Amino acid sequence: MKSYRNHLLRGLSPEILAVFRPHLELIELKRSARLFEAGQQAEHVYFPEAGMVSLVLRASGREVESSVVGREGLVGMPILLGQERTIAEAVVQMEGEALRMPAAVLKREFKRGGVLQERLLAYIAAVLGQSTQLALCSHVHTPQERLALWLLMTADRAGDASKGTGLEYALKFDLPPEFLAQMVGTDVSNAAAQVGVMQRAGLLSYSGNRFELCSREEMEDAACDCYGYIHSAFTRLGS
Repeated sequence: MKSYRNHLLRGLSPEILAVFRPHLELIELKRSARLFEAGQQAEHVYFPEAGMVSLVLRASGREVESSVVGREGLVGMPILLGQERTIAEAVVQMEGEALRMPAAVLKREFKRGGVLQERLLAYIAAVLGQSTQLALCSHVHTPQERLALWLLMTADRAGDASKGTGLEYALKFDLPPEFLAQMVGTDVSNAAAQVGVMQRAGLLSYSGNRFELCSREEMEDAACDCYGYIHSAFTRLGS
């Protein structure tokens, strides 16, 4: 039986996976590729196996990161809530691969109820909780705290899922400067300055687009408490 790295797929029963498997197509996620444009009708959903996709909102000529999706989740969640068209752009920020499925298939199986619907509703609740927490975070916490939060979220979603059933973490990953700016809602030069502060404090090393977190525990101390709430919500999914 095929083993999946995506946490949502890994948590499904063999019976549900048997229904899904003929419709799952493995695709490459290339950096900067757009899986959805804003306002586009969603024909597919994506279960990332490796890499990371960001959901980007545009306002007044600026791009702001609203969420990131890695192997913990699903790109295309709004179709489960009855939305036929996307609100945010889905942009690949970290290369990898994903399993693509026709949106109509997932929607059909979701409507049948049962364990699949319960699991996807729990995931939706975690994502909505994350969005609420991030909105609060943008108003009450410093850019430095928010950057630490986003780096930890990236580490969670970029980790090696080849062992165990829980969340494993990556301490090394690549992120483009533009993505850093979107993370904290600022420009590239200001985001780079914040990274420099963290580097001088010994929290990370940074060269080119390559990050390495020197100490996960110290990075968690540098982040706001929003990270703990978000991490706990996804951990409770039983991934």
